[in-house]
Amino acid sequence: MPLSHEPLTQRHWDTHHVLVLADDVEADEIALLAATRWRGVGVGQSEIRLSRHSSLFGPYHISPAVTGRLGLPRGLTAGWVVSTLRERGEPPFRGTLDPTGIARAFQTGLPIREEARVAQFLVAAARRLGGVVRFAESGVMVAPVPDAALDLSVYSPLWMEPEAALATVQQLVPEFDYSISLAPYSLPGGGGAIPDEVWANSGLDALSPDQRLALHDAANARDRQALSTEPELDRYALEVSYGEAGLVLVEISGVEQVPGALRDVDWAKSGAIKYEAKWLPQEPNHLLMEFPPAAHCSLRTPMGGIINDIAATLHAAVGGEVLDSDGFPINPADL
Repeated sequence: MPLSHEPLTQRHWDTHHVLVLADDVEADEIALLAATRWRGVGVGQSEIRLSRHSSLFGPYHISPAVTGRLGLPRGLTAGWVVSTLRERGEPPFRGTLDPTGIARAFQTGLPIREEARVAQFLVAAARRLGGVVRFAESGVMVAPVPDAALDLSVYSPLWMEPEAALATVQQLVPEFDYSISLAPYSLPGGGGAIPDEVWANSGLDALSPDQRLALHDAANARDRQALSTEPELDRYALEVSYGEAGLVLVEISGVEQVPGALRDVDWAKSGAIKYEAKWLPQEPNHLLMEFPPAAHCSLRTPMGGIINDIAATLHAAVGGEVLDSDGFPINPADL
């Protein structure tokens, strides 16, 4: 879609959120990302329709003079103007940690409902596409750093038993071991039902000897079944320590509802197995900061490389799809 030579007026910048990208980013690339959040996304003449309430219009050319005046990064010369509902809630609490920058941009009232969905998408799209978002009214610019969101998830139809998963990741990092950070078992259900007439009594003292006996029999039956049934494994975790850099976790669990990027994948329509590789630094709050300390930032690139390698190894073992922490699909070949 060619750039419009019509400049954005100051009124556009004051009253509309603007997604600012390089001029070689195609409308179809934006639409593919949007389709993970909304159904019925469409590309028309100078418009990317997100929903019946929201659209992106453009791309408009951004001149060097405007770039300098607004403090936009050089090289980002295409502006997509956002049309959406204005829906605001309460202001953010003082000291709110928010890695997206949205709380910083909406000091008088956080976006809610549709505007919140749009704001979150704009930040995620800017991260993936190497752009920035300038929010209306406040004029705050958010420039999300790509390596600030490292976690990756492999969604697959295949379940790996703990021994197999551990052996798989140990090929890459031999120090991996089982983690106790995630409860691995769900207790079995079933058991004898306590008679309704027992629960009909309002107090323990009102129970007759026969009712007390029935209560004990029902409890004993439930205990016997629990003890004789093997617990069903439905989630577990693996971990490895990187010393002062923190931990890398791989959490494996079944999920009934998959992200929007997988809604039309046949094998995922009834759920999937999620293999999530994530970094947990020694100071987890740093992950919640838009501008964390320099020491934390210096670790993101090497830890991101480790997460990528783990996700690629897991995908090679179980197949499926790889999604980033924003729910956008990633080609495993790019890991």
